[in-house]
Amino acid sequence: MQVENERELLRKVHAYLSNPSQVFMTQSNNRLQILSPGKMNLYDGPDLKNIAILLNGYVVVGDAEFHRSSSDWLRHAHSTNIEYDDVVIHIVFKDDTPIKRDFETLVIDETQLKLLAPPEKRTEIDIANDIEELQNYALIRLLRMTAKAKKMFNNADLRQGFHSNLADFLQRYASKRRRPSYDEKRLNEILENLTNSEMIDFLNFLEIKETVSIPDTMHGFIKKRIANEGAHLRREIVLNCLLPSALSIADDNSRISLFSWFWSTSALNTYGVLKKRFPNIPQNFLWQQQGMLEYIKENGRQPDYISETANTYGFGEILSFYKLGRLPLEFFED
Repeated sequence: MQVENERELLRKVHAYLSNPSQVFMTQSNNRLQILSPGKMNLYDGPDLKNIAILLNGYVVVGDAEFHRSSSDWLRHAHSTNIEYDDVVIHIVFKDDTPIKRDFETLVIDETQLKLLAPPEKRTEIDIANDIEELQNYALIRLLRMTAKAKKMFNNADLRQGFHSNLADFLQRYASKRRRPSYDEKRLNEILENLTNSEMIDFLNFLEIKETVSIPDTMHGFIKKRIANEGAHLRREIVLNCLLPSALSIADDNSRISLFSWFWSTSALNTYGVLKKRFPNIPQNFLWQQQGMLEYIKENGRQPDYISETANTYGFGEILSFYKLGRLPLEFFED
């Protein structure tokens, strides 16, 4: 019964961490968002494997351990167990003992867990319906596009890089059957107009670290026509081109705002193709739709861990803000 109760508690902790728009503060006063709560591990080793966090502008993928009290880390002798070397966050109800390890400590309120509905018990896991899997796919999609944008900016200036990224997207967009359809002339007009639009001004502001209201600006791009594009195409351009481009050049503070916008912005409407494919999954937020689209792209293939997919796309080599298995050293410098 004791083991079953602990597993039930871990499930509740996992569910509590499954809101990517929620912002926490760690014990060292660092801003933290859980982009993906990872997979629950009911065997030896850390409780949550391959959790993805946004910590002061860095995307960090590692493991997490949950205890009622921070002193349990010492009581369980985790410091001498190599299976816990990749723990990046220690989740506790009570921080009663300082732990000299390179991870963040997050204190959560036990009473908040009691307000959660009991976790569903499933005999067969539907990958696309699991919230953590959907978050994984959404994060992978965004990082994949950001890495692509970063490579284009490495070989060109900001305007040329955005032009190349947008041209590549519009070419792929035109190759698919869409309604409404766009002929080649109209797509070329959109390409040239957007490359000389407020989108470029926004990217320039990010590059030179000018102050700009990122949530308001991004919402404006979603809702306001810039060229002669339709609302659906404009939204796709913002999510597939502008947001990844912005993330690839932003400083830490701007990157935090961009990620927060992505994880908290409501969907404007429902994708018919997603409603047909996944009738039981809500499309309340943009990230949910993006996660389902990435799931379709991967043909339902389940990545064993987000870190393995990240290695496939080379996130660590391309994106300076992506870290695997260790927190950035500056978090522990005096």
